[in-house]
Amino acid sequence: MVPHGAHYKYTVSKPSIYTVAPKKGAVVMPALAKNINEKFKANVGKINFVAHALAAHTSWSVTVTGPSPSVATQTMSGTTAVLKFALVNGSYTYTIPLAGNGASPAPASGALVVVAPHAQTIGVTFTPQHASFAPGGVTRLATGLFGHNNLVATVTGREAA
Repeated sequence: MVPHGAHYKYTVSKPSIYTVAPKKGAVVMPALAKNINEKFKANVGKINFVAHALAAHTSWSVTVTGPSPSVATQTMSGTTAVLKFALVNGSYTYTIPLAGNGASPAPASGALVVVAPHAQTIGVTFTPQHASFAPGGVTRLATGLFGHNNLVATVTGREAA
């Protein structure tokens, strides 16, 4: 039994992925039980995936898989240029599928290491789908068309019988 009025110092130990406040303190034991409130907060690194060359208002997504079993798979999707994650320390993999308009991401997958509280930005460049024209068996491929560029294809000849 701890005697009433005794002075004690304490230090809080915590898992490495958290910060705690206060880290240490002192307490004078009262006649009854004493509660000491500690606030724990996860150490997180902010990870921003930034889309480049993606048409406005086009949906895209990123799935991040973390170290098991403490961190589950997380998926973010949206139509903005930036998708934001807040992740605890550890090694992760990520995958980025085709955008809503079929544009291909580069990179489409990768790995990252989170060291809180440092932020990271991962750029993702989208390549639009190829346009294909097949009149009379002639095929033309258009690549790298961004913004308001237009492709004009003229096919001459007559239809085969």
